[in-house]
Amino acid sequence: MICSRSSGHCFVALGVFIYGTLVQEGLAPRHLPAFRFSHPLFSVMGRILVIDDEPSTRVLFKNRLEDLGHEVTLAANGAEGLMSARSNKFDLFLVDIGLGAGVDGVEVCRRLKAVPQTNGVPVVLIRGQSTTREDLHRGYNAGCESFLMKGDMTLLEDVLRAMLRVMLLAPLVVL
Repeated sequence: MICSRSSGHCFVALGVFIYGTLVQEGLAPRHLPAFRFSHPLFSVMGRILVIDDEPSTRVLFKNRLEDLGHEVTLAANGAEGLMSARSNKFDLFLVDIGLGAGVDGVEVCRRLKAVPQTNGVPVVLIRGQSTTREDLHRGYNAGCESFLMKGDMTLLEDVLRAMLRVMLLAPLVVL
């Protein structure tokens, strides 16, 4: 494993190799997301909770994420999403920052990060319009790992893959 403390980047090629070997031998930890080997490194599949108040957006995300091999659960508001997050195990949360009535996306993120069974799960805040610096600041202070625009499905795929890989490899990385 090659790590650079000065830049803060850690290349985990060795960790990927070790974990891949463990999976092939049936020795990988069971609590980690399921994945398949279709890329030279790997593609990660996970259980994703999408919290969005717009029905058309929920369907769009559900269809795209299922096409990518993920298991998707939908929630129509922050309260429903928080209840689902506490009663099920997820590998990633996609949360609309501008949820209509009730709890907004930043507050959902803050609450997810305050609960022991969900605080280690990555939260990606999604936004239908351009994100202001204030939104970014509030989101990152609440504990989110990333932001996405709702219509950018290519970036969605890349960010989800990166977030799930980080979560998958976290137990293997020792600095």
